[in-house]
Amino acid sequence: MKEFDEEYAKRVREGCFKAILDASIKDGKLELSEREIYDGVMSAIAMIHSSQDETPTPETTARVSEAIALHFRERVKQLKAVKEQVDAPPFPLESSKKENMH
Repeated sequence: MKEFDEEYAKRVREGCFKAILDASIKDGKLELSEREIYDGVMSAIAMIHSSQDETPTPETTARVSEAIALHFRERVKQLKAVKEQVDAPPFPLESSKKENMH
């Protein structure tokens, strides 16, 4: 397995975040909606995973899903710690008024 490329990961993160921000502008105003963002991000991940040369097995998909969930929980924990240190969100997000379904 090749080594993790942090620079590539950074470019992907920044590109994804920029795409989310660009897609979230409505009538000249930034309107972020968590449910739709989660759906779009998860759909993109599923498209990448399922488009491999060899079709992933259900077991492989389960391992990837578990790794994504673990990474998500760790990242949220890190960002909460940053928020507590500076008493402000790491980046302001206007939550959807709808209940979070995820």
